Amino acid sequence: MITYVSSLYKSAEKAKKMQKRTGKWSESQQVDSTEYGYNLRGNLVYDNFSYSKASINGMANIIYWRCTEYRKRKCRASLKTKGKDLFLIDAIHNHEPKNYGRILPASLPIFNDTAPETSENTTNE
Repeated sequence: MITYVSSLYKSAEKAKKMQKRTGKWSESQQVDSTEYGYNLRGNLVYDNFSYSKASINGMANIIYWRCTEYRKRKCRASLKTKGKDLFLIDAIHNHEPKNYGRILPASLPIFNDTAPETSENTTNE
């Protein structure tokens, strides 16, 4: 039996429950990968709002994100990424957007789903 005590796991469960209860998320709310990117801290930036990782489901390749103003301003905005596809769960913010400086597009090869293969040269003497 596995017991999860991480607060990150709980937020994903809350997001799933809210999704079932309100029905706010659907396949039609998918966003193109050219419309979002990452700042230099590694946070996802979409529509001039920054999101930090809330939880990761490695088996399904899903990452849940929540607004970085979650603690300061109790902002409930959240979204999820599955591979390079972004899905809005709750896009309503209770604060103004910020300028996060340089944004790296999600379409860059450094954000690929699979790591490139490396060849190692080994010599045995």
